[in-house]
Amino acid sequence: MYIHLIVYSRISGKKFAYQYVTKNVKQLSKIRKLILENAEKCDNYDFSMHTLQTDENSFESVVKLDPYFKDSTVFTDIESFFKSLNDSSKLTALDVGSYLLRKFSLNSFPLQKILYYIYADYLEQFKEPLFEAKFEAWNHGPVEHDVYTKYKHDQPKLLKSVAFEQKISNSSNQIDLIRFINSEEIKYAPYYGEDAWESNDKNLTHKANTPWSRARDRDDNNENITDEDILNYHYIEKA
Repeated sequence: MYIHLIVYSRISGKKFAYQYVTKNVKQLSKIRKLILENAEKCDNYDFSMHTLQTDENSFESVVKLDPYFKDSTVFTDIESFFKSLNDSSKLTALDVGSYLLRKFSLNSFPLQKILYYIYADYLEQFKEPLFEAKFEAWNHGPVEHDVYTKYKHDQPKLLKSVAFEQKISNSSNQIDLIRFINSEEIKYAPYYGEDAWESNDKNLTHKANTPWSRARDRDDNNENITDEDILNYHYIEKA
Protein backbone atom coordinates (compact mmCIF):
# COMPACT_ATOMS: atom_id res chain seq x y z
CA MET A 1 0.00 0.00 0.00
CA TYR A 2 1.11 3.53 -0.80
CA ILE A 3 0.56 6.39 1.62
CA HIS A 4 -0.38 9.69 -0.01
CA LEU A 5 0.04 12.93 1.88
CA ILE A 6 -2.04 15.53 0.05
CA VAL A 7 -1.90 19.26 0.75
CA TYR A 8 -4.96 20.86 -0.79
CA SER A 9 -6.11 24.40 -1.38
CA ARG A 10 -8.75 26.13 -3.46
CA ILE A 11 -8.39 29.76 -4.56
CA SER A 12 -10.95 31.56 -6.72
CA GLY A 13 -12.38 28.28 -7.94
CA LYS A 14 -8.97 26.77 -8.82
CA LYS A 15 -7.84 23.59 -7.07
CA PHE A 16 -4.22 23.00 -6.05
CA ALA A 17 -2.75 19.82 -4.60
CA TYR A 18 0.70 18.83 -3.43
CA GLN A 19 1.28 15.07 -3.36
CA TYR A 20 3.90 13.18 -1.40
CA VAL A 21 3.91 9.38 -1.79
CA THR A 22 5.69 6.91 0.45
CA LYS A 23 5.47 3.46 1.98
CA ASN A 24 7.32 4.59 5.08
CA VAL A 25 5.02 6.05 7.74
CA LYS A 26 7.99 7.58 9.56
CA GLN A 27 8.66 9.86 6.60
CA LEU A 28 5.32 11.63 7.03
CA SER A 29 6.27 13.63 10.13
CA LYS A 30 9.36 14.96 8.35
CA ILE A 31 7.34 16.03 5.32
CA ARG A 32 4.63 17.63 7.46
CA LYS A 33 7.30 19.73 9.16
CA LEU A 34 8.64 20.84 5.77
CA ILE A 35 5.13 21.75 4.67
CA LEU A 36 4.49 23.89 7.74
CA GLU A 37 7.85 25.63 7.35
CA ASN A 38 6.95 26.64 3.80
CA ALA A 39 3.43 27.65 4.81
CA GLU A 40 4.82 30.19 7.27
CA LYS A 41 6.07 32.28 4.35
CA CYS A 42 2.53 33.36 3.51
CA ASP A 43 -0.68 33.43 5.52
CA ASN A 44 -3.26 34.72 3.07
CA TYR A 45 -4.72 31.38 1.99
CA ASP A 46 -6.13 28.26 3.61
CA PHE A 47 -4.92 24.74 2.99
CA SER A 48 -5.67 21.32 4.42
CA MET A 49 -3.64 18.13 4.76
CA HIS A 50 -5.03 14.70 3.98
CA THR A 51 -3.56 11.20 4.31
CA LEU A 52 -4.91 8.43 2.10
CA GLN A 53 -3.84 4.92 1.18
CA THR A 54 -4.14 3.35 -2.27
CA ASP A 55 -2.64 0.42 -4.19
CA GLU A 56 -0.88 2.78 -6.62
CA ASN A 57 1.48 5.74 -6.32
CA SER A 58 -0.39 7.92 -8.84
CA PHE A 59 -2.58 10.91 -8.11
CA GLU A 60 -5.24 9.31 -10.29
CA SER A 61 -5.57 6.58 -7.66
CA VAL A 62 -6.23 9.31 -5.07
CA VAL A 63 -8.95 10.85 -7.23
CA LYS A 64 -10.47 7.42 -7.79
CA LEU A 65 -10.59 6.88 -4.03
CA ASP A 66 -11.88 10.40 -3.33
CA PRO A 67 -13.27 12.51 -6.24
CA TYR A 68 -12.96 15.56 -3.97
CA PHE A 69 -9.46 16.04 -5.44
CA LYS A 70 -10.58 15.83 -9.07
CA ASP A 71 -9.39 18.56 -11.49
CA SER A 72 -6.60 19.72 -9.19
CA THR A 73 -3.33 21.13 -10.44
CA VAL A 74 -0.86 18.70 -8.90
CA PHE A 75 2.62 19.50 -7.56
CA THR A 76 5.35 17.20 -6.30
CA ASP A 77 7.58 20.05 -5.10
CA ILE A 78 6.32 21.80 -1.98
CA GLU A 79 8.03 25.13 -2.72
CA SER A 80 6.46 25.27 -6.19
CA PHE A 81 3.09 24.41 -4.65
CA PHE A 82 3.17 27.30 -2.19
CA LYS A 83 4.59 29.69 -4.79
CA SER A 84 1.66 28.87 -7.05
CA LEU A 85 -0.77 29.45 -4.17
CA ASN A 86 0.89 32.75 -3.40
CA ASP A 87 0.74 33.89 -7.04
CA SER A 88 -2.89 32.84 -7.39
CA SER A 89 -3.94 34.61 -4.21
CA LYS A 90 -2.63 38.00 -5.37
CA LEU A 91 -5.26 40.58 -6.17
CA THR A 92 -5.59 41.66 -9.78
CA ALA A 93 -7.13 44.71 -11.43
CA LEU A 94 -10.03 42.48 -12.53
CA ASP A 95 -10.69 41.46 -8.92
CA VAL A 96 -10.81 45.04 -7.66
CA GLY A 97 -12.68 46.25 -10.74
CA SER A 98 -15.37 43.64 -10.18
CA TYR A 99 -15.74 44.69 -6.55
CA LEU A 100 -16.10 48.36 -7.56
CA LEU A 101 -18.74 47.51 -10.14
CA ARG A 102 -20.79 45.44 -7.73
CA LYS A 103 -20.42 47.87 -4.83
CA PHE A 104 -20.85 51.21 -6.63
CA SER A 105 -22.44 50.43 -10.04
CA LEU A 106 -19.88 52.49 -11.96
CA ASN A 107 -19.75 52.96 -15.71
CA SER A 108 -16.51 52.50 -17.63
CA PHE A 109 -15.01 55.99 -17.25
CA PRO A 110 -15.25 56.45 -13.47
CA LEU A 111 -14.40 52.76 -13.00
CA GLN A 112 -11.06 53.25 -14.73
CA LYS A 113 -10.32 56.51 -12.93
CA ILE A 114 -11.13 55.23 -9.45
CA LEU A 115 -9.30 51.96 -10.09
CA TYR A 116 -6.23 53.96 -11.04
CA TYR A 117 -6.42 56.17 -7.96
CA ILE A 118 -6.79 53.15 -5.68
CA TYR A 119 -3.67 51.69 -7.25
CA ALA A 120 -1.66 54.91 -7.24
CA ASP A 121 -2.66 56.12 -3.76
CA TYR A 122 -1.88 52.73 -2.24
CA LEU A 123 1.45 52.48 -4.07
CA GLU A 124 2.43 55.96 -2.96
CA GLN A 125 1.45 55.32 0.65
CA PHE A 126 2.77 51.79 1.16
CA LYS A 127 5.49 51.60 -1.54
CA GLU A 128 4.04 48.40 -2.97
CA PRO A 129 1.10 47.68 -5.29
CA LEU A 130 -2.23 46.62 -3.81
CA PHE A 131 -3.01 44.59 -6.92
CA GLU A 132 -1.47 43.54 -10.21
CA ALA A 133 -2.28 45.99 -13.01
CA LYS A 134 -0.95 47.56 -16.18
CA PHE A 135 -2.27 51.06 -16.75
CA GLU A 136 -1.94 52.60 -20.20
CA ALA A 137 -2.08 56.32 -21.06
CA TRP A 138 -5.20 56.59 -23.24
CA ASN A 139 -6.72 59.85 -24.49
CA HIS A 140 -8.94 60.42 -21.48
CA GLY A 141 -6.58 59.09 -18.83
CA PRO A 142 -5.14 55.90 -17.35
CA VAL A 143 -6.82 52.70 -18.53
CA GLU A 144 -6.27 49.18 -17.20
CA HIS A 145 -6.52 47.15 -20.39
CA ASP A 146 -7.78 43.85 -18.93
CA VAL A 147 -10.57 45.60 -17.04
CA TYR A 148 -11.50 47.68 -20.09
CA THR A 149 -11.72 44.58 -22.29
CA LYS A 150 -13.70 42.54 -19.76
CA TYR A 151 -16.10 45.43 -19.09
CA LYS A 152 -16.70 45.96 -22.80
CA HIS A 153 -17.01 42.36 -23.95
CA ASP A 154 -18.01 40.28 -20.91
CA GLN A 155 -19.43 42.56 -18.25
CA PRO A 156 -21.81 39.92 -16.81
CA LYS A 157 -18.87 37.65 -15.97
CA LEU A 158 -17.01 40.57 -14.41
CA LEU A 159 -20.04 41.30 -12.25
CA LYS A 160 -20.36 37.68 -11.15
CA SER A 161 -16.77 37.37 -9.97
CA VAL A 162 -16.21 37.21 -6.23
CA ALA A 163 -12.47 36.61 -6.47
CA PHE A 164 -11.80 39.82 -4.54
CA GLU A 165 -13.69 38.60 -1.50
CA GLN A 166 -12.22 35.11 -1.75
CA LYS A 167 -8.65 36.33 -1.97
CA ILE A 168 -8.80 38.75 0.95
CA SER A 169 -10.91 36.49 3.18
CA ASN A 170 -7.85 35.22 5.05
CA SER A 171 -5.96 38.50 5.09
CA SER A 172 -5.22 39.98 8.49
CA ASN A 173 -6.00 43.47 7.15
CA GLN A 174 -9.16 42.56 5.24
CA ILE A 175 -11.26 45.29 6.88
CA ASP A 176 -8.58 47.94 6.31
CA LEU A 177 -8.34 47.03 2.62
CA ILE A 178 -12.09 47.35 2.10
CA ARG A 179 -12.18 50.65 3.97
CA PHE A 180 -9.31 51.97 1.87
CA ILE A 181 -10.97 51.03 -1.42
CA ASN A 182 -14.37 52.37 -0.36
CA SER A 183 -12.87 55.66 0.81
CA GLU A 184 -11.10 56.07 -2.54
CA GLU A 185 -14.42 55.77 -4.38
CA ILE A 186 -16.02 58.33 -2.08
CA LYS A 187 -13.05 60.67 -2.53
CA TYR A 188 -12.72 60.56 -6.32
CA ALA A 189 -16.20 59.75 -7.63
CA PRO A 190 -17.28 63.44 -7.52
CA TYR A 191 -14.50 64.28 -9.99
CA TYR A 192 -15.53 61.67 -12.52
CA GLY A 193 -19.25 61.75 -13.20
CA GLU A 194 -20.73 60.50 -16.45
CA ASP A 195 -19.89 63.69 -18.38
CA ALA A 196 -16.40 64.25 -16.98
CA TRP A 197 -14.74 62.46 -19.87
CA GLU A 198 -15.99 65.19 -22.25
CA SER A 199 -13.59 67.77 -20.78
CA ASN A 200 -9.93 67.11 -20.17
CA ASP A 201 -9.90 70.20 -17.96
CA LYS A 202 -11.78 68.20 -15.32
CA ASN A 203 -9.31 65.35 -15.41
CA LEU A 204 -6.92 65.49 -12.47
CA THR A 205 -4.65 63.07 -14.31
CA HIS A 206 -4.24 65.54 -17.18
CA LYS A 207 -2.25 68.13 -15.26
CA ALA A 208 1.27 68.84 -16.46
CA ASN A 209 3.92 66.29 -15.51
CA THR A 210 1.52 63.71 -14.06
CA PRO A 211 2.32 60.01 -14.61
CA TRP A 212 -0.27 59.99 -17.42
CA SER A 213 1.17 63.05 -19.19
CA ARG A 214 4.73 61.72 -18.86
CA ALA A 215 3.67 58.44 -20.46
CA ARG A 216 1.98 60.34 -23.29
CA ASP A 217 5.11 62.38 -23.85
CA ARG A 218 7.13 59.19 -24.24
CA ASP A 219 4.86 57.65 -26.86
CA ASP A 220 1.47 58.30 -28.49
CA ASN A 221 0.56 54.60 -28.58
CA ASN A 222 -0.83 54.07 -25.09
CA GLU A 223 2.53 53.91 -23.34
CA ASN A 224 2.39 52.14 -20.00
CA ILE A 225 2.27 54.29 -16.88
CA THR A 226 5.17 53.19 -14.69
CA ASP A 227 5.20 52.64 -10.93
CA GLU A 228 8.30 54.81 -10.80
CA ASP A 229 6.42 57.78 -12.27
CA ILE A 230 3.51 57.19 -9.90
CA LEU A 231 5.85 57.22 -6.91
CA ASN A 232 7.54 60.39 -8.10
CA TYR A 233 4.68 62.40 -9.61
CA HIS A 234 1.35 61.10 -8.33
CA TYR A 235 1.16 63.96 -5.81
CA ILE A 236 0.43 66.32 -8.73
CA GLU A 237 -2.82 64.57 -9.70
CA LYS A 238 -4.25 63.92 -6.24
CA ALA A 239 -7.53 65.49 -5.16
